Amino acid sequence: MDYISVSYSYKEQGNMFWKKPDIENAIKEYSKALLCLNHIFKENLVSSEKETMKLVKEIQIPCLLNLAACHLKAGEKYEKAIIHCNDVLNIEPDNTKALYRRACANIELGIYDKASKDLDSARHIDPDNKELRETQAKLRLLKTKGKKNNFSMSSWTIFGKSLLLSCKRKAMI
Repeated sequence: MDYISVSYSYKEQGNMFWKKPDIENAIKEYSKALLCLNHIFKENLVSSEKETMKLVKEIQIPCLLNLAACHLKAGEKYEKAIIHCNDVLNIEPDNTKALYRRACANIELGIYDKASKDLDSARHIDPDNKELRETQAKLRLLKTKGKKNNFSMSSWTIFGKSLLLSCKRKAMI
């Protein structure tokens, strides 16, 4: 069996499900791609470090980021989104998508300080990114409102819109 081709295929199927959107099946396909990739690495089925890095860049990192986006879009399992983002950041510490998605998950968990640090780091890497700037501004507002009114997670709204919805829309693959 050509596990490399199978891994690419699962990733593409995950992308197809994401576009429908069928988040549950997208998660399954991205997870299968990562399992195949794990088998490839475990069994040393790659011939060089260059080929390994190519698979990491083309399959592992996108699948991990896409899984994080799926969990954010589903509005649940924020801890899993954080784990997937951490995995990406262990490989690429300056990955702005991973920093952004981890910040969105932390916002939903009420962990403002970590979210703020991630957004600051991402803005340092990509200072012109409009989505990062907008989310950072909304988080500042949210933190201010939360301190004044002791809002619960269910009442987090900025300009009549949920901050989660804003993060979900921007967690595009």
